Amino acid sequence: YLFHGSSASRCKSICSTNFRLAMAGTGATWKDPGKDSGTPLYGYGIYMAERITKADEYSGTLEPEEAQSTPVLQMPEGSESEVFTVLLCRIIGGRTNVVTTNEIEVDKLREDVFQGPYNSVFGDRETTLGKPYREVVIYDKDQCYPEFL
Repeated sequence: YLFHGSSASRCKSICSTNFRLAMAGTGATWKDPGKDSGTPLYGYGIYMAERITKADEYSGTLEPEEAQSTPVLQMPEGSESEVFTVLLCRIIGGRTNVVTTNEIEVDKLREDVFQGPYNSVFGDRETTLGKPYREVVIYDKDQCYPEFL
């Protein structure tokens, strides 16, 4: 199981219709000023984190029910603190390409998945770079089942 952070409405949409790869890069990915989408670190795919603290960087606060155009989730009664949304997903990684450096060739990663021997990318930024998180990127929505919101 891995985590995916997003807004409450997007999480609900993902639960209803699964992930849409056309949306990759439109969320919290860094973007050039004035652009609607950016280029994600490991290319356009579905990003998952093994730690909730990474996924919550991409999650959104749950608006009060009266502010939601279509109610997504109900705020817990008596809740005065903010509530954030993430998905807990079942992932099939298959044969994984492990990336441990900052020298990332996005086109090569995708080619290795779509035409080569790999099914996913494991961005291990802990081992050699000393970064606090590791991510898994899949490029096929059928490798993922959003199980809990």
